[in-house]
Amino acid sequence: MALALVGCKAAVEAVAPVKINVILANSGPVRALEVSGDTIWYGGLNRFGWVRRDGKSKAWDFKVGSDVDFRSIAQTKSEVFLLNAGSPAWLLRINKKSQVVDTVHTDGNPAIFYDSMKFYDHERGLALADPIDGHFTILATTDAGTTWTQHKGPQAMEGEGAFAASNSNLVLMANATCFVSGGKHARFFRLDDQWKSINTPIVQGQPMTGIFTADFYNRDIGIIAGGNYEDQKNNSRNKAVTRDGGKTWKLVADGEAFGYTSCVQYFPGSDGKKIASVGATGLWISNNGGTSWKKIHDNAGWYAIRFINSRTAVVAGRFEISILEF
Repeated sequence: MALALVGCKAAVEAVAPVKINVILANSGPVRALEVSGDTIWYGGLNRFGWVRRDGKSKAWDFKVGSDVDFRSIAQTKSEVFLLNAGSPAWLLRINKKSQVVDTVHTDGNPAIFYDSMKFYDHERGLALADPIDGHFTILATTDAGTTWTQHKGPQAMEGEGAFAASNSNLVLMANATCFVSGGKHARFFRLDDQWKSINTPIVQGQPMTGIFTADFYNRDIGIIAGGNYEDQKNNSRNKAVTRDGGKTWKLVADGEAFGYTSCVQYFPGSDGKKIASVGATGLWISNNGGTSWKKIHDNAGWYAIRFINSRTAVVAGRFEISILEF
């Protein structure tokens, strides 16, 4: 689904202040973000590129007929892939070493709208698109992104789709494929022998409500979040956690902490206890698995966050790409 380009109780444990280092100013809106060593790859409106932690950068402009908004990004050992939201869809591959850019897939279907893309490993990857003819659309590769094949995904309910908020509504792990939905229904989908859908307690019922982001610390511990994009301060029924791989979900901090969020991510090495959220009400941290949260920065213009290590993350959003030191 399309998103416009706009922009508590304290945690049990104290949260240290955050140091912010802007490494790319005036980047334009960026929702696609991937870390590769000291290089951060990104995608945005009519542009994609990379920036290093020392500030060195390179960008490519890409416009074909109309605006092209890159909101999905993924990588293998040697290449980075970018995919835009909307039609026509362009899937680009950039060699990390030579930085040669080529197009590996296009889709001119007026109804196509890709929301996210991830790789399991260096050979197998998936991209998720909004429903067409009543089914979510899956684009898959098994040869490191050289060729891609479109598949009919699980059936969608009326008024249900996915959100291209921060390339984080699709979660791929070894032998685990999951994604989340929003709109009139907010469900969690998991592929085992076949697709299974689980209803969640996240707010739903309107076109811009539901789950915008998900993350799993391991196969069992996960979080989903989102809310109401048209009522961004509302913090009711917008975050839930699981400890059984998504079979059941429990609301946390209901009516507390952040409102609408576009991205949640676990801190590495935290045993699933420490989580970051960026969205319309700023940067929030939980130290207890999502039970309670503390706001540590007011910036409402960050759309995506990715961790480099347990103390360092990259954020991107409306105006800049920055390094956070916790």
